[in-house]
Amino acid sequence: MQSSLYIINVSVANLYEKPDFNSPVVTQGFMGETCVTLDEKENWVKVRQWDGYESWMHRFFGFTNGRDYAGSHTVLDIHGIVFQNIAQTIPLRDVTFGSKLNAEIMDEANTYSVQLPDGLSGYYTGDLMETKSEPTREHIVLTAKRFLGSPYVWGGKSPKGFDCSGFVQTVFHSAGIDFPRDAHQQYDYFKLACIELNNAELGDLHFFGTETSITHVAISIGGNSFIHSQGFVKEESLDKNSDIANSNLIEKRVATCSVREVIPS
Repeated sequence: MQSSLYIINVSVANLYEKPDFNSPVVTQGFMGETCVTLDEKENWVKVRQWDGYESWMHRFFGFTNGRDYAGSHTVLDIHGIVFQNIAQTIPLRDVTFGSKLNAEIMDEANTYSVQLPDGLSGYYTGDLMETKSEPTREHIVLTAKRFLGSPYVWGGKSPKGFDCSGFVQTVFHSAGIDFPRDAHQQYDYFKLACIELNNAELGDLHFFGTETSITHVAISIGGNSFIHSQGFVKEESLDKNSDIANSNLIEKRVATCSVREVIPS
C-alpha cells in the first residue's frame, strides 16, 4: 500500500500489539503526533511512531492525512481541557502533558485560541510551550517530579499512567531528547556510557534485571536516590539503609549509565 500519515486526535491513544482490543497495549501516542501508516485491517491501522515503534491503533483515535501535523505548541499542564466557547463552559477535548496544538495567545492570563489536529477550534487556558528550551539535568529531574503519584500502566507514557520506560522516554522527549521506547532498548542506547553508582548525577539512568534481560529503568535524582514508575511514580533509594530503600531493585541493578552524550554536565 502507498504510505500515508495518521494523526492522533485524542489526548492519549493506546496502541496495541495486534489489531484487537484484547491484545496487549504496548505503547501510547499523544494528540497531534504524526505516525506513518504501514498497514490497514478493517477499523485498525498499523503505524510507525517517531521512535520507530510499530503497533496497531484503532481508527477512531485519529485520521488519515496527507501531511504532517506539526502543532505550534506543546501542552505542559498535567491535564487540561480545550473548550468550545470562550467562556470555557462547554468542553471540546481533553489534553495532557505532551499533547500538541496549533495555538495563538489571546491575553496575559495564558488564554489561547487553539485548533485541534482535526481542524476544530476552541479555547485553552494553561501552560503551552512554543519551543523547547535547552535541556539540563536539573530540568529533567524537575519534570520527572511533576508526575509523582501518577499510576503505573503497562504500555503507558502519559500522566494518565506510565510504565517505567514510557516514563523515562516522555520526560526526556519533553526536553527535546529522543531515544528508544523500551527499557532494554534504552540500555542498548546508553550502555557504552556506564559509570559507577556513586558517580551518578542528576538525570543519569539506572537499569535493572539481568545482563541479558533489562526489565526496569529509573532516573537518578542525586546520590543513591532515584525516581521511577513502579506501582506509581515515586522516589526511592538504592541505599539499603535509607528509609525509602527499594531492596528488590538494589539486588537487581545491572548498570548505571551517564546521559552526558545527550545532556552535557
